[in-house]
Amino acid sequence: QVAYRVGSIGPTSTGPHLHVMDATGAYFNRNELDKYVAFKLPQGIVPVSTGVTVDGGRFGAGRDYGAHNGWDYAVPDGTQVVLRNGARIISKKPSDNGDMLTIALPDGRRFTFLHGKAS
Repeated sequence: QVAYRVGSIGPTSTGPHLHVMDATGAYFNRNELDKYVAFKLPQGIVPVSTGVTVDGGRFGAGRDYGAHNGWDYAVPDGTQVVLRNGARIISKKPSDNGDMLTIALPDGRRFTFLHGKAS
């Protein structure tokens, strides 16, 4: 299921990327979502942490992002984000930083995407 399209939307955006945050603000490993979230790239469906540059985000950079915890996964503008293995969309709402899309994993954990457009 295509859930999102990567962009560079908002005053805090540093170029096309998918910013992913745990909905509680907790730390998570950058490859923790690989089973559930992937990019649709020319070479095929690629797990979110594989074959892409992880850039910025509070977990990936030395600067203080305040409440903007998470990882930034840099991919080309317009890249489709695919949900799989039971991950599902919980909510979508517009924000200054693009559509805020919240997903739930089968175990109940929730994550939020920013800087793009919900599909």
